[in-house]
Amino acid sequence: MQSTVVDAVKREIVDYATAGLNRLLEVDEGRYVIKYVPSAWAMQYTVSGRLKVSQTPALTWGTGTYVSPILHPLSTALYGRCGLVARADDAPAWRVFDARKASAQAAYVNWVRSQPIFHDLVLTVHATYTNHFLRDLFRATFQIDCVLFRPDQAADLHTDTLNDTWLLVTDWDSHGGIDPTFSTRLRDARFSVLLDEEFDLLEDGLPIRAADRKLEAATVRRLSRHGTPVAHARADLPQLSLDIVNQYVQDGFVHVYIEP
Repeated sequence: MQSTVVDAVKREIVDYATAGLNRLLEVDEGRYVIKYVPSAWAMQYTVSGRLKVSQTPALTWGTGTYVSPILHPLSTALYGRCGLVARADDAPAWRVFDARKASAQAAYVNWVRSQPIFHDLVLTVHATYTNHFLRDLFRATFQIDCVLFRPDQAADLHTDTLNDTWLLVTDWDSHGGIDPTFSTRLRDARFSVLLDEEFDLLEDGLPIRAADRKLEAATVRRLSRHGTPVAHARADLPQLSLDIVNQYVQDGFVHVYIEP
């Protein structure tokens, strides 16, 4: 039974082209992803930086770097107003688990059920931590570099939960385990999209008296050479993806703004 479960998972691990990542990542002879973060991080990425690996327990597929492909450039906007574009140069070498497919979902669920710790998932208060452990264990066991999945959260009007694809990209440490620090395979992340301004509403858990602007210094340092109304941006996502990549290469950013 165990070998059957393992074989089913292995059948769902595919290469870059089979997963269709070439159609999602490639723009103007490059491969790109985008990650939205709060405005507080804008200044850090006015020059090329490294994306922080996410490792909190409540994550869809465990520890890793969560991004969307450049061809879905607004899909993860709920996580912040600043889009960080990064290069995915080694993507053609990735081992990809396509969890958008029902057969892959079934293979993973059956694998989870076969694990000794499965009872903790359904019978104890430790479900969140057990889920996180199993997702990391699954990816490490099968050396899965990238998981593709449908969005399980949505920004109104920006996220198409039925058709958009999100990615979890795994970085490996020198021992073959998951590196929980910073991504090295998603490279040269830069602040390349601005959706809007935002402010902190609380300070130390209490209502803030005066809120500093978070983005002004970053937008002065990096010029916006391209602006588009948000409705136009949503209507032509392939063109928006090309505009974003062009500004990334030119060290500028696209301002997606709300018309007054």
